[in-house]
Amino acid sequence: MKWVVPSLYFLLVIIVSSCQRELDIDLQKPTSGDSTITVTPVFKIVEIDLNYPDDSIIHILKRVEGNGEKTVVMAEIFSGDPTDTLITIFSYDGQNRINSIESGGQVSSPFYFPYKYKFTWAGGRLTRVACDTAGVFANSFDYNYTPNGANTIVIDVRTPSIDLIAPDYFSKTKHSVTVNAQFIPISEQWITHGFNSSGNSDPALPQNVHDTASNYFTYAGADLTSYVTHSSRHDTNVSIFPFTNIIRDTQNMVYTRATGTTNISDSLKKIYGAEVYTLMNFDLLDFYYSPWIVSSHDQDKSFLARPLQRQVYSSRVWINGVYDAGNSHSNFLVRKMDNSFDPSGRLTQAILYMDHSEVDMRYLIKVYY
Repeated sequence: MKWVVPSLYFLLVIIVSSCQRELDIDLQKPTSGDSTITVTPVFKIVEIDLNYPDDSIIHILKRVEGNGEKTVVMAEIFSGDPTDTLITIFSYDGQNRINSIESGGQVSSPFYFPYKYKFTWAGGRLTRVACDTAGVFANSFDYNYTPNGANTIVIDVRTPSIDLIAPDYFSKTKHSVTVNAQFIPISEQWITHGFNSSGNSDPALPQNVHDTASNYFTYAGADLTSYVTHSSRHDTNVSIFPFTNIIRDTQNMVYTRATGTTNISDSLKKIYGAEVYTLMNFDLLDFYYSPWIVSSHDQDKSFLARPLQRQVYSSRVWINGVYDAGNSHSNFLVRKMDNSFDPSGRLTQAILYMDHSEVDMRYLIKVYY
């Protein structure tokens, strides 16, 4: 078997009987009572920071089966300290839903897992994700689902809250995502209210701002191809130089996708579950700490379905009803990726460029099956 990590063997105390597999991960429970624990490689991903070529991370994913249970185990090896291996274990309940994530460990005995996530389900829906670090509560997400015709509005309640409140300042945010019957997001809304007086010592203050942004998503098959944002900002300054600005902005974000027949996201959706993976990609679940299976860009929709090639946006801005050409853009590059595939259409390499750059490469990601 390729790319074996000694520490992974030490952790699991396993008997290995496996063969190389493709992307697909079968997470159905095996027959209970199986006393043989086997490991099946899924894939290996090497991520290199091209600004620091000696700095790389190796992600190794394996499926572990036995004793009536099945888990996915990932080992992360860091080039800066190859003796320090991070282990993450994804566990599942009897309905094949993600039940917990545990991360941590070094090459020592016993392994130590300071980061633990517990997933709570009710009525077929994820209702809570709670994280503790070394046994101490860190944060949690509680989910509310409200029917909206044939669709459902999803709201997360975060503890601690993301709102900022101080004697002379506050910022409050409301975020909701509307999904269809297949739990595919069709729209989302952000509402923010901020107030700043700073003790009213600044003549430009106090300032009162209301922001609203509504996104509407378009798909081609499973690919998110574009979304339109309609936003407005009501900015009121009641200082000795009072003013009121009403800013309206229409933005169109367009994604161009690669044409490979399969993608890493197929496996990621099985590891996390399609609904959890959706919540992660649409800002309704932000882990306090979690290793990145692909890269730190997982949650920017680069690997939402087929890999991203280009992401561009166009915008039109009006201030107090007057078109603002200086802040309006056409086909402005946000992100670029170059992808390579094997004869089976599987992603083998992705080059991620610096934001807004056509030439400055940032990360090289290589995938081995």
